[in-house]
Amino acid sequence: MGLDMINDAPYHPNVFESKSLLLIEPDPLLQDLFYLCITEFMGWDVVATDSISAGLRFCLIQPCDAILLAIPDDEVEQKTCFDFIETLDQNSIVESTPILLLTQQPVFTLPKHLSRHRAVYILSKPFDLLTLPQQLLALLCAEDS
Repeated sequence: MGLDMINDAPYHPNVFESKSLLLIEPDPLLQDLFYLCITEFMGWDVVATDSISAGLRFCLIQPCDAILLAIPDDEVEQKTCFDFIETLDQNSIVESTPILLLTQQPVFTLPKHLSRHRAVYILSKPFDLLTLPQQLLALLCAEDS
């Protein structure tokens, strides 16, 4: 049943061409879930980390096609995430890399100055595991069109 939904996902040839995604998620269970979803159902290469600082180092050494960043509920930790995005905005190699923000907040707004160079998408928790690959494909295909 879940695979039927994936088969109904819009086909976009560029999405399946050896793309890479940086996954920054501190929860090991969610990290594994996203890793499997993105590698198995989308065919992307995934580098996963639980640390924003490790993610930043990776981005600056090996740019990727997209970033999936978990936004914590804690305001201090959110500031760290915003600083991460701001640092990316200041680097010409990664300033246009699209970011998918994973948040538990029902309404989440990124500060305007942080989305000026790139596409930013919000993915809200809880999400439906059966439609997650389709949601990710739709967001990433929107970036390519």
